[in-house]
Order: sequence, then C-alpha cells, then structure tokens
Amino acid sequence: MINNSTEFFDGMEDLICGKNDQETPTSQEKEVYHSAQINPMTYKFRPQILEQYVGQENAKELIRLNLQKIISIKSVHFIISGTQGTGKSTLAYILANHLDFKIHTYIGGSFTMENLKQFLFENETGKQHILFIDEIHSLRKEMAEFMYPLLEDFLLPIGGIKVRDFIFVGATTEKNTLQKKFSPLVSRCGADILLEHYNSEEINSQTI
Repeated sequence: MINNSTEFFDGMEDLICGKNDQETPTSQEKEVYHSAQINPMTYKFRPQILEQYVGQENAKELIRLNLQKIISIKSVHFIISGTQGTGKSTLAYILANHLDFKIHTYIGGSFTMENLKQFLFENETGKQHILFIDEIHSLRKEMAEFMYPLLEDFLLPIGGIKVRDFIFVGATTEKNTLQKKFSPLVSRCGADILLEHYNSEEINSQTI
C-alpha cells in the first residue's frame, strides 16, 4: 500500500509546507478518540450515540443512512456545516463511536503534510480510521488540492500509490466560503449535512 512512500511524502512535505517561505505553519497536536476510551475528557459529557443526540432529526437520519452504507458498501466522506455550537464535532465523534473507528482531529489552518502522513500510516492496520478536520474552510489551498485524489480514489496524487480506505469528515461554520474555495473537495463528500440553529425560545417551546 504505502509502505514504500516515505521518500514521496518527504518530498511533498517540502512542497506543501513551503519550507522556502518566510512563515512555516505550526503543527496542531491531534486528539485521538476511541469508543473504548473516551478521550479527550471534554467529550465524556456529550452524546455518545445518535439516540442521545437531541434534535437535528434530518441530520441524524442522514447519518443513519450513511452508516449503513459504510458498513455494507463503501466508505463515505462527510461535510458537516452549521453555526458554532450546533454539534458538528459531536456528530463526528458519534460517527466514530457507532463504527468503532479511531478518529484523528485537526484544525484546518494548521493541518500539515506531516499530519496527513502520520494519519495514513496509522490507518494501514487495524480498523479504518476517521480523519476529522474542523474549520475545513481554513485549510491551505495546497493541502486541499493534494487531498482531492485521496478522497476520490484513495490514491496519492503523484505516483498513483494506493492507500487504504478511510473516512473523511470536514466541519465548517462557513459553508459558502468552503464551496467557493474548495468545491472539488465538497463534491467528493457523499454526505452533506446541515445543522439547524435553535435559539433558546425554540428549545423551550419544544420541551413544554
């Protein structure tokens, strides 16, 4: 699969990370979650399965349908959009919990080639992994373009090296910006989930 691609990644890291640029992006330490060990601790008090997730019925139905597709047919990539606090990250972790997959979490603006390389190597063994990038609209253009063939056919863009299937989840508060900047990335995601924003009055009226 990708066992012989170390030199490829090293060369591409120079290109993508722009080592000749004046500014070099800093790596974002990843968060790793597994259903058997709830980590990070902040997710312990959030819904862990769809049945515990209140509201967003349309989104939950889409998640259920695509879970069945992932289990029985093929991997599906997700874009989850909505305003801050609507539960985008929670849904990503719920996906990992239902599938019993390991999830790797990054922030778009600080996602690097080294992060991607590490994710792909870890995904080669055991169960499939989920690559979750929050604020995906802030992803650097070079990184987004590098990922297009990975999301389409699980192929590295140079050399056509096949990698193991994985699931990509991108979350954004700026769907329009994402669509304008990276429409090919959005088109490669089979599940486009929009979370509704509920104000406090609407929530109270539903619980009375």
